[in-house]
Amino acid sequence: MNQKRGLSKIPSCIKEVLSPSLIMALEEDGYGISFPDVKFAQMRYLKEKKDYGKIYKIEKYGSWERLLRAAMLDNKRLRKLMPNSSNGPDPTKGVTFRTTKPKGRIYTEYAYIASYINSKGKPAIKSFFCGSERTVTDNMMKKAENAAWHFRRLYCESGDPSVFSKENTRYWRNMSF
Repeated sequence: MNQKRGLSKIPSCIKEVLSPSLIMALEEDGYGISFPDVKFAQMRYLKEKKDYGKIYKIEKYGSWERLLRAAMLDNKRLRKLMPNSSNGPDPTKGVTFRTTKPKGRIYTEYAYIASYINSKGKPAIKSFFCGSERTVTDNMMKKAENAAWHFRRLYCESGDPSVFSKENTRYWRNMSF
């Protein structure tokens, strides 16, 4: 899967003292690292809304190279100890039921939403519309739910966001799941 987690903004004063291999590793997988200040870096790792990361001060590590390698090692250790959903798609998660009342409409609308990471590395959703308060049926709700789970599983297996393209999902109401 082509999920981008790389670090795109490394301050130039820090980047110029790093080895090319470290820069490449950070640009490929950011390891939850950010630079709130030029005196320290922050590594974040979230699991069930709790942040297990910490602050790494340059004065403690002596060089940006050692500081960033320590943060990367800590992040790898946390990923191994406590995997979370951002480490890969989980076919048992990522589908939700949503009710909305669009502005200017009288009736509430219902849909099942499947989430995925699009080809640009950004979070995206695909809606499977069930109907409104007046038109929804149990059969249509079940069909929309099954379609959302079906396409979510296909996405998790292939890692390909084109699974959710209009061409692939256009006839979901006619498919049997």
